[in-house]
Amino acid sequence: RMPLLFWLTVCAYVAIHPIADLMIFRLVWGRQAGMLAAVTRRFVGNELLFGYAGETYLFAWAHHRKIRGALHAVKDVAILSAFVGHVIALLLLLPLLALRGVLGFGITAGQLGLSVGCIVALSVTMLMLRGRLLKLSRYEMRFISSVHLMRSVAMIALVFPLWMVAAPTLGFGTCIVLVAIRQFVSRLPLVPGKDLIFAAIIVAMHGAGD
Repeated sequence: RMPLLFWLTVCAYVAIHPIADLMIFRLVWGRQAGMLAAVTRRFVGNELLFGYAGETYLFAWAHHRKIRGALHAVKDVAILSAFVGHVIALLLLLPLLALRGVLGFGITAGQLGLSVGCIVALSVTMLMLRGRLLKLSRYEMRFISSVHLMRSVAMIALVFPLWMVAAPTLGFGTCIVLVAIRQFVSRLPLVPGKDLIFAAIIVAMHGAGD
């Protein structure tokens, strides 16, 4: 039986993303009726359906309300979110590589190196072409990037108590490695079956600890 703290943490984890999106789109579009429900559906669409399903829904929602610059705003927010995600994934790369045998779970050294190269190349390209890719003002870009960063850090931090309550035998150090693996594997552009790879690594680590 999970303690109350576990379920409160789950609620906080799920709520962080829509609240961050609400802060972002209120800055870009101002206050709009039903915005919290719209950004929540965006989050659910991306998590449960497929990538960018939520962006498609949010654009349709904003277009229906005749919000000016809806497409550019949704696109720019998604690009900034991807950039921040790439940076965090690269920062967590060292704990990932510290796990011995990680290249044996469907990821070859060549795939890993090429995927890292793609992430770096995409990040550098976004940075160099931000003037052409992004239509938002510099203040808006700084604010949105800061919100994305705080949201990502908060969600990563909340994963620790969730995993340690659900599986107390993991240990704090193992949770750090798992967070690094989860963040990095989710950004790999050239490796199929990312969820299966992550699950296989967890099973293998659990077996190694027996």
